[in-house]
Amino acid sequence: MIPFPYSYLLLPVVVALGMAYLAAGRWGHLRIPARVGLLTLLCALPFTTTGPGPAQVILGLLMGYVGLRMAALAQRPARPPWQTCWDLLQLEPLFEPRATPWSRPGWLMLSGLLEIAACIALLWVGYGFRLWDQAWPMRWLDDLLVLVEVCVGAAGMHHLLVGVAARLGHHVRGLQDRPLCSTSLSDFWGKRWNRLVQRHLDEGFFRPVLRAGKPRLALFAAFAASGVLHLLVLGDGGPRSEVLPIAGQVMGFFLLHGALVALERRLGWHRPPTNPRRLFLARTRSLAIFVVLSPMLLDPFARLAHVHGRRVAPGAPTSSSRQDPPTPAFDNQGLGSAP
Repeated sequence: MIPFPYSYLLLPVVVALGMAYLAAGRWGHLRIPARVGLLTLLCALPFTTTGPGPAQVILGLLMGYVGLRMAALAQRPARPPWQTCWDLLQLEPLFEPRATPWSRPGWLMLSGLLEIAACIALLWVGYGFRLWDQAWPMRWLDDLLVLVEVCVGAAGMHHLLVGVAARLGHHVRGLQDRPLCSTSLSDFWGKRWNRLVQRHLDEGFFRPVLRAGKPRLALFAAFAASGVLHLLVLGDGGPRSEVLPIAGQVMGFFLLHGALVALERRLGWHRPPTNPRRLFLARTRSLAIFVVLSPMLLDPFARLAHVHGRRVAPGAPTSSSRQDPPTPAFDNQGLGSAP
């Protein structure tokens, strides 16, 4: 196995070939200068860390997103090469117009900043207590703390985005739509959580298979693609004996959710109830299922990014643990950790 970070140089090559395919397959020529910025970023990120850590998580998610974006663009009408390269860098699902204008954009901006600050504060608290290093149920409580950090941080980014846009006179839908109000897993994944990735999964994987008349396969294709996106983060994350079970756990999380969404549709639970009591129960059920299953995904990511001082292999030193004293939210290269 090529040692990290050099092994990640193979992934930018794959991305470059994919973009070249999009251009050459449709227009017969390439526009390399338009891709220099993106490829430079992809090639530079691995060298910002000496091993598994926050930079590896950022790089893996970035490259996975670019792959989803390429799959979505391949389903769209042909455009000139330079426009396709520009499209790869766009985030248009975040900036779709909102039918109802946002009120009090200044408050949205402030709440976004406060939520991001709260996420950082929770990271420091988690690092200080290190519940993951204790017996159950403390480790489970630490997984729940990571879940809260992710939710609070995502809400902060969403509110800051829509608040700034509203202040500039543009009312946009943003990153999410009150995910805690999800009445089903279908509602959570399909409408409320991370609209940026959801749109590309829908365009690039779900709808192409659905057009072939295979709705169930289309559903699992989208969840499997999301699983592959997250598996890119695990590259060279530790010894193969440690990484492979983690990879199976991450992919199992998404395939299990795909199966649960299919079950919901079969039972009719994907339709939001109108009765207030049933609506409350539906939201409680969806939240409970997600909370119970979330450690399958968040624990591997927390271990890889050294959140709260975790590590991939039990007993193995991490970049943060090699320092005295360690810095809770940063690794040895000064990069911010991601929940």
